[in-house]
Parts: sequence; C-alpha cells; structure tokens
Amino acid sequence: MTIMPAPDQATSGPLIPAPDYRRVFDALPTPCLILDRRFNIVGANDAYLLQTLTRLPEILGRPIFDLFPAPPVAAGAADGASLRASLERALVSRQPDPMPMQRYTLRRPPEQGGGFEERYWSPLNVPMLDEWGEVAYLLHRVENVTEIVLQLRNSEQTLRLAQQIGRIGTFKWDIVRNEVHWSPEIAALYGLPVEPFKDALSKWCDLIHPDERPAIEALVGEALQSGIFEAEWRVIWPDGSVHWIAGRAEVHRDDAGRPHTMLGVNIDITDRKTAEEMTRQVALHDPLTGLPNRALLGEFAEHLLATLRRRRRKAALLFIDLDRFKPINDTYGHDAGDAVLKDFAKRLTHRLRGEDLVGRIGGDEFVTILAHVHGEHDVGAIASHLLDDLGRPYLACGVEVALATSIGISLFPRDGNDVDTLIRRADMAMYEAKRLQCNAYRFFRPELDLDRPPPPPPAN
Repeated sequence: MTIMPAPDQATSGPLIPAPDYRRVFDALPTPCLILDRRFNIVGANDAYLLQTLTRLPEILGRPIFDLFPAPPVAAGAADGASLRASLERALVSRQPDPMPMQRYTLRRPPEQGGGFEERYWSPLNVPMLDEWGEVAYLLHRVENVTEIVLQLRNSEQTLRLAQQIGRIGTFKWDIVRNEVHWSPEIAALYGLPVEPFKDALSKWCDLIHPDERPAIEALVGEALQSGIFEAEWRVIWPDGSVHWIAGRAEVHRDDAGRPHTMLGVNIDITDRKTAEEMTRQVALHDPLTGLPNRALLGEFAEHLLATLRRRRRKAALLFIDLDRFKPINDTYGHDAGDAVLKDFAKRLTHRLRGEDLVGRIGGDEFVTILAHVHGEHDVGAIASHLLDDLGRPYLACGVEVALATSIGISLFPRDGNDVDTLIRRADMAMYEAKRLQCNAYRFFRPELDLDRPPPPPPAN
C-alpha cells in the first residue's frame, strides 16, 4: 500500500509502527480508499483493488470522481455529483456521511474475459482528524451488497412470477390521501394495462359489478372499524367480460388509533367460480334431459311461490307420469328409452310458457309448475293440450312407439302452500287419473288424501 502524505499531515508518531498500520489497512475485508482534502486518491487497500478490478498505479493521485460517470447512466447508478456532495458534508461537519446504495458497472480486464460486471455498494465517507481536530484525510469505505441485492431481486422476481402464475396482486390504500397504489399484477386482474399506478378508491369501486358494489363498499366501511376486509365479488373488464375476485386486507392505525393504511391482496378466482357453477349445474340438472332435478326444481319453486304469495296470485303443479314406459326399455333397450325421455322433455318444455317451471324428478316422472293461473278451467285446458302433444307417437332408435300419459294437478294456494305438499297431492291425483283412465288428468280432491292407504313401515 502506498499513502501519499498530505502537506499538512501531523507529525506525531503512532502508537504502533507505520508498516503495521499499512498491513492492518491492507488486511481490512471492507474496500476502502483514502482521500486527501481535495478528494484525490492517496491510498487504497487490497480489498478495494480486488473488488473494483483495478491496479493502484492506475488510480493513485487521481480525483475519485474520475472513477464514476456523470451524469449517471441509469437510475440508481453511482455518480460523481452525489459523491462530491457527501464528501463535502463530511469535510464540513467532521461527521461520517452515509450515501444511498449505489450501482457500479465494472469493466473486466481481457485476462478475466472482458465484458462488464454489475456491483452494488453501500458507501460511507468518514473524516479522519488530526491532533488539532481538523480533517486530514477522508476514508471512502464501500460495503459490497451485490449478493444481497441480487438475492432480493431474485426473490422479487420469483414473487412477481408466482403472483402472475397464481393471478395474485397487491395493493396499498393510503386512507388519509385516499390513494390506492396498484401493483402491476393487480391491475391485470381488472383487465387494465400491466403497470403500477395509483388512483382514488372510487375508481376501484367503479370496476366492481353494479349488483355487488353497494355491499363491497359497505364492507370497506366496516373494515375501517374492525381492521379486516374479506370478500368475493365480480368485476367488469373494459372489454365487457365478467371476472371473479377474492380480496383480503388489513387496516393499520396510527398512534391515536386512526386508520391510515389498508394493505391487501386480490386473487382471480374466476376459474374456481366457473368450476363451482359447472359442478352446481351438473348436481342440480338431470344429465339425460338437461331439465332441473328435484333439488333445483324445489329451489326455483320456493322462490316462485314466495313471489306469487306476496302478489296473491295462483299457480298449479302438474305431476306427469309416462304409462307403459318400462316395456320400451325391456323390448328395445335403454338407448330407445332414453330417446323417448328426451323427446318427451322437449315436447313438455315447448308447450309451456317461459315463466313456467319444468323438471324431471324420477325415471319417468316429471313436474311442471304453471305460474299465474286463474283456476281449474284454464289449467284443465293446458293439461288437455299437453296430453295431445305427449300422446303422439315417439321415434326410438328407428322404431315408432306410442305412450299414454297421466297427469295429477294440485293448485296453489288451495291445495298447499309449499312445494313438497303440492307435489305429494299432485302425485295422489296422478294415481287417481292412472286408475280411472289412461291418458287423462285429474285434480286433487281432499278425499284422495283420506282414501289413500298409509305408507308401509320402514324396513328393519
């Protein structure tokens, strides 16, 4: 190591010999430069020379600013202006002056393969005082944080990739300024350009489906009190498509207990919601005819009856059963029977109005709910037309077959106020129609409930 003496260097001797000082300086693992008061390089330890890929004769006596570009070549890059300002502060204040992390681009010598190498350093400028308390030298110490920065960058890239793959985005709502800071990933969840930005909370609310916006806004208000926000909602993208979002956030408060920040995540759950809806459709529909099954029919019917009850309107429930259907399966096979059932369901659906409900609740049993009827007269006319349509021959696997149909009818609210009662009583009327005459309909009468034998006891 070579140290060029400053003109005004103190002459008082050290407690240990100067060669030992030099060995200690060279042994320091932290890269260091020694500068005179004019910021010229008068010394450098081995760690600095090794990590900057330089040789001492190349830099000795030169201003330190020659080592760095000015203006900076990129954001965050080391530059002479910020370095000079820090050195001057340390010179005047006689106190160490830390600098923000700097990025250095080093050129490798040809014997090391050439090219460039990126480094990140955390500099500190420390004044070295003489015996009179004046600054004799400045120590420019740089801590190599390249590995930490690259690890952090890799972690951020991994997190961002995970967010993109998992369709997760983060946000920060500055409650005091009413600014929502969006990450690029969360912007993508709303169909917006993939870039970070900030906007008012109302802009976020505008993207929520109008049917759910009041509830979500209410939950945000509640979160300011409880500290937790959690919900699922639909959003409308600029292209008009609808997507599902799940969100969770926490509210942070100041020392006075006032909410100042909400931090949270949004997750795209459109695929999950689509799968749930498909599963629900499969679970609630007859796989052969596509009609609602007993569960879904009951759900629809309860809503319909509640509406009719409020409006004091009447409805009719028709229990429809195919006569002599089993011989078709036995004679021509189940494919023929399935073809008949699908044709039967299609005729039943086409004959009725859009507001009426049709469902399949058993092998050859169907239920229809007619909304907004006046009484037995118009319901009887509809049932007669149904019998005519359903009684026409069916083509099953190239074979023409004929079927008869029996229909039992119960009226709402005369014969019952709930779906189960109406189905049970229409079922009784259907058996009465089957007993008296094929291809006929009958209305429920109270005596049918009295005449019918009780069900058999359950098997042990």
